[in-house]
Amino acid sequence: MARVTNKFIIGSSTSGQVLTSTGTSTPPTWQNPTFTAPNSEVFITGGNGYGSTNTKIRRFVNTVVSSGSDITYADSATNGGSFTINTTGIYAISYNDGAFTTESTLGVSLNSTQLTTDIISITNADRVTNVVDYLNRYSFCGSTLHLISGDVIRAHTDGLPDRTGDSEVAFRITRIA
Repeated sequence: MARVTNKFIIGSSTSGQVLTSTGTSTPPTWQNPTFTAPNSEVFITGGNGYGSTNTKIRRFVNTVVSSGSDITYADSATNGGSFTINTTGIYAISYNDGAFTTESTLGVSLNSTQLTTDIISITNADRVTNVVDYLNRYSFCGSTLHLISGDVIRAHTDGLPDRTGDSEVAFRITRIA
């Protein structure tokens, strides 16, 4: 028969400390929390049209941040921009864009082979998120999801967003866990 005993934590914490346990029979102690910065992040800005073959995949001009090895960004005049996931984890993604002359749709695709099809019309399993952009406005979409090594993320549109400025067009992907 097991014997259950109550243990009391003796002592007090300093502001901001957390109660930490090793999971053994040793009582928990107050410790300063640890924070691990994101392992990797890619932040790109400025619209640069689309791939010549992959006509619905957005291209970008400026790499503002490219840190870590969990994400590889590639830009191709033929294929457009793509983000290959090198490390399985939780990723936060945001994308903003817009069109001057017409209503458009933008979004994010995952492992899609439908790279000449409007984002709104690709297979649901390939579409991470999408949004309709109303004439002469900016639109934003984003998602946080579990990605595995080898996954490919793309800024996927209907081929109509035509803004080019750094403050108008941006894509950010960050490994957060």
